Amino acid sequence: MRGIYLQGNEAVKPIFEEMLDPYEYLDVNNLTIQNTNFTDHDVFDYYKILGFQIIQDGLNYSTVTHHTNMDALEYVPERDMMINATVIAALVYQIGELNSRLPRED
Repeated sequence: MRGIYLQGNEAVKPIFEEMLDPYEYLDVNNLTIQNTNFTDHDVFDYYKILGFQIIQDGLNYSTVTHHTNMDALEYVPERDMMINATVIAALVYQIGELNSRLPRED
């Protein structure tokens, strides 16, 4: 995890910035307004249901493992799994504790 594709939803940017701020030293707080396509979240996007895609480390994933025999759990670095699980769990918890829903796209 290197950050989050905001799927064109500019209104969530300050929320995610605040939530990811404590993890800045892990370099997981990159945010882009871009929409990543051709992933499992596309159907959510189509129906205007919030669904965000994680920015993956392109150096490792796109050039070496994606859709190869190395695209398996046993090849994922343990430290990456620990960081990703911790940060994503913290995000889910913080979103769940918000007093209001995350802003929707216009």
